Order: sequence, then structure tokens, then C-alpha cells
Amino acid sequence: MTVKIVNLIVAIITICICIHTVVGAPAISIEPKSVDVTEGETITVNIMIESDVEIQAGECKLCFDNTLLNATDLVKGTYLGHDGASTMNIVKKIHNTIGVVEYGEMRTGVDTGIAGSGILASVLFDATGSGVCDLTIGDVILSKQEDPDDPESLPIEIQDVVINSGICDISSSGLTSVSTESGHSPSNPSSSHVRTATEDSTAAVESSTDLTPPLPGLVSNETGPSIEEESSTQAATEQQPNEEQTQQSGFISVFIVVGLILISYINIKKNQ
Repeated sequence: MTVKIVNLIVAIITICICIHTVVGAPAISIEPKSVDVTEGETITVNIMIESDVEIQAGECKLCFDNTLLNATDLVKGTYLGHDGASTMNIVKKIHNTIGVVEYGEMRTGVDTGIAGSGILASVLFDATGSGVCDLTIGDVILSKQEDPDDPESLPIEIQDVVINSGICDISSSGLTSVSTESGHSPSNPSSSHVRTATEDSTAAVESSTDLTPPLPGLVSNETGPSIEEESSTQAATEQQPNEEQTQQSGFISVFIVVGLILISYINIKKNQ
């Protein structure tokens, strides 16, 4: 019985130590954890620290997709100096070409750290593309004083820091590029195509009218008679001389017959 009680106490103590270790471990996080933004907008992402351990300095990198985001500014937070202590930057760099932001800060003029939660640094981004971008925290170094009771003790790195990265979802703005050469309107491209086709047809008609002679039978009556009308006129004109010639031939035949009768009659009278 005694052995069982001892084992149970040891197990409870071990669990309590583990819980205290997990709960007391510092955490560095992206806030907000998930960001929704539209392409073309500007967003602010905070690098947060939460710790029960007194921290003297903090350093990290924030990696992002440089085809979707462009870092424009890196601002010091209030966490390490919120008790009024002075701070200085260890590193403060923006590398948009590789998609990395580096930030480091430490307390100065004091031998103690600071606990609690707050913003280590803020990063301003321009959303330059649409898609999902991971905001990944890496190379984290949080340091504390080795012996809080000894002001002259050196700072040491805190182990087992919890890292909570974030994500940014960028939606498309819905704008499409329009060619200035074509002159198409983005609001109604089809109408532009219709206008262009109409203008081309008009130009073609004008070009054919200027350069190509009119086809027979397609000329308006205002410009002159058509081929059919000319043919009818010509036929009528040719028909009139033929009729006159026919009439003249008939008269001549009658005169000849009458003349022959008269000559015959005269000859008969002479013979009598």
C-alpha cells in the first residue's frame, strides 16, 4: 500500500511539473493569426510575445511570399519597454527580394527582464497579388537573466519557446487589364467590338466606292440609265428605221405596179 501511495504522489508531482513547464513556456505568435485582405490593400501584422518568464531580449525572422506581399515598414513594439525601460534594436531589416523581415530588440539600462504579453514589433504589408500566403516565424531567440537574484549574471537563451505562425488570404480585386491600343471599354467590351466592326465595314465600303468601278445594273437612276434601259432605248431606236424602210418599200411597190398598169394601158390604146 505504501509503495502505491508513493508512486501516485510521484506521478502527481511529475504531471504538475510538466503542466507548469508547458503553461510557463514563452510563446511568440502572429496576430491576427489569420488575415483576410483584398489585393491592393495594406495590412498590419503584429509579432506578439506572451511569457511568464521575465524576458530581456527578443529576436526572430518573419518569412512571407514576396509575390503576394511587399513589406513597407517595420515598427518597434511596446512589449520590452512597457515598464518604462529603454530599449534598442539589435536588428531591423526588410528583405523583400527574398521575402524575409528580421527584427531584434533588447532592454538597456536595467538588469531585469519583463513578463506578460505585448507586441514585439509590427510589420506593414501591401497586398500585391492574390492567393494564400504563409506568415512563418523562424530563428526565434528569447533570452532571460540566468539568475534573477544575481544582477550580474549573464543572459541565457530560453528553450522550448512556442511558435505560432499565421496565414494571409488575399482575394483578387476583380480588376482586369485593358489594352489601350484596342480602345475597348472594361465595362462593356462587346459594344467596343461592335463599334470597331461597324467602323471597319464603313471604311471598307468607302474604300470600295472610291477605288472600284460600279458594277453594271447597280447604278442609281439619278446617275444615269441602266444597261437594261439603254438596251431598250437602243432597240426602240433601231426598230423605228426598219418600220420606216418597210413602209417606203410598200409605197414604191404600189407606184411600180400602178406605173406598169398605166404603161400597159397606154400600149393597148396605141395598138387599137
